[in-house]
Amino acid sequence: MHERTIRAHTATGTVEGFTRDGVNRWRSIPYARPPVGRLRFRAPQPAQPWSGVRHCHGFTNCAPQLRRYTMLGVGKYQPMSEDCLTLNVVAPEVAGDEPLPVMVFIHGGGYFLGSSATPLYDGAALARRGCVYVSVNYRLGALGCLDLSSLSSKSEPEITLESNLYLRDLVLALQWVRDNIAEFGGDPGNVTIFGESAGACITATLLAVPAAEGLFTRAISESPASGLVRSKEIAAEFANRFANLLGTRTQDAANALMQASAAQLVDTQHRLIDQGMQKRLGAFPIGPVIGDDYLPMDPVEAMRCGRAHRVPLIVGTNAEEGRLFTRFLAMLPTNESMVEEL
Repeated sequence: MHERTIRAHTATGTVEGFTRDGVNRWRSIPYARPPVGRLRFRAPQPAQPWSGVRHCHGFTNCAPQLRRYTMLGVGKYQPMSEDCLTLNVVAPEVAGDEPLPVMVFIHGGGYFLGSSATPLYDGAALARRGCVYVSVNYRLGALGCLDLSSLSSKSEPEITLESNLYLRDLVLALQWVRDNIAEFGGDPGNVTIFGESAGACITATLLAVPAAEGLFTRAISESPASGLVRSKEIAAEFANRFANLLGTRTQDAANALMQASAAQLVDTQHRLIDQGMQKRLGAFPIGPVIGDDYLPMDPVEAMRCGRAHRVPLIVGTNAEEGRLFTRFLAMLPTNESMVEEL
């Protein structure tokens, strides 16, 4: 298989990818500083510049999650790390006369699993049809999609835990696209965001994020679930339960969260989900939280009252997708007798 290298110059440094099967590919380009150490639970910071050439031939880390969710092939698992804020670019090998439309894909996975490296999300087929395709990693689960901001330390102001981190990640990624995609042949003024399942919910949610204004011109929401938003008050209740499951008092939680390993946080997040299923707390603990400066309104309400970003929106459904969830959630009613028991 013939393959050659190709380079692009971004605002933070030169990246080297490869050309194969009619498309140019760059994998795992960092769009943010690693959110580790004192940057854990904080809004993402732009990537730091590098000297020389950064090799972007292979995928690096996905966000921390259960290992079984990281399979990329038979016996092949993607490594996990909090240092996961990267994106991938796929573009046609032969550049056209005009800049190409850009499609930015947001993967799904219930806000607690998934990776842009999943083979299904390769994007080459779309790129061959005439676009620049971008797929993005964002922080998942307890490290990005669970609002623990209510546990910020009152005695140590420097330990501030911020909300809706995954939305902040994706806005920074879209800013990277705006600033750099022209170098890859894309038109920064013609960006479509699209996603499936949790990625579809995120796509719809970004319509109501003030900081995302102007960063995309179209949106496609593929099989979004409704009602997966929660208030700051409900989020604080889940945060307290999370602290208890982690084995720390609420007043000591900020330090405990900074000291815990990523694996501990992932395990605790799954116990929180299980507890919610058993006790019917009335909301899924992970996902968007409304009522802060980053997401002031429920996205559906923002659309209803005309305060969402006014861009063309396609909403669709994958046929029989609900069958997938019966494999994981035994409580779902799948026959008449189960419905009668509700």
